[in-house]
Amino acid sequence: MTGYTVGLVGSTGRLGTLIDDLIETLDDFVVTARPSRLGDWESLDDVDIVVDATHIDVSRGLARYCIGAGKKLIIGTSGWSDDLVAALKEKAALVPEAGVLIVPNFAVGSVLASRLSALAAATFPAVEIIEAHHASKVDAPSGTSVRTRELINQARPPQSPPVPIHSVRLPGIVARQSTLLGGAGEYLTITHETTSNEAYLAGITLALNAIGTLEGVHVGLDRLLGFAE
Repeated sequence: MTGYTVGLVGSTGRLGTLIDDLIETLDDFVVTARPSRLGDWESLDDVDIVVDATHIDVSRGLARYCIGAGKKLIIGTSGWSDDLVAALKEKAALVPEAGVLIVPNFAVGSVLASRLSALAAATFPAVEIIEAHHASKVDAPSGTSVRTRELINQARPPQSPPVPIHSVRLPGIVARQSTLLGGAGEYLTITHETTSNEAYLAGITLALNAIGTLEGVHVGLDRLLGFAE
């Protein structure tokens, strides 16, 4: 991909600022629009790629606009449940040129930890998730933990007990998630910890380079890393 223009929505937030700074270092992408979170989508009409780093209420409207306009959209916003994703897929099916990538977590290690958790959960009868983030994170549970639970549920038998998610919000923490799996006489813990925002840069770059060729709606970096969705 070369010479792609980007519209960044939510550019002043924690994730948006990180994405904005990263794109400034990339030769093939340039941010040409930074609309407010209030639905000023007309400024995005001429961009090639839209990146969403807002809130779920804003994100839903932005996604509808992007699909209707046949845009390529990267969503870095939490709160996209299975039902919301299913509805978005129905809309996108009517606009073949549209492409949406919903990324619960841009850290590559987090994707791997979620996949390993699902693999282990097929063997262990009891599973719980503990996720911890910085005190200013507004949503709980996190999108990453919800995504991990979805993958676990796909790997387990249909009548398996539900997987609880325990959320912690404390200063001093960036992001940490542990999947605890228990069986007779043993337990396994799979933990991923983000120690700085640099962990997200590789995943953001991966998403930017891939979104131009994606069609339909996809969740997570899994496909880009060679995993089946």
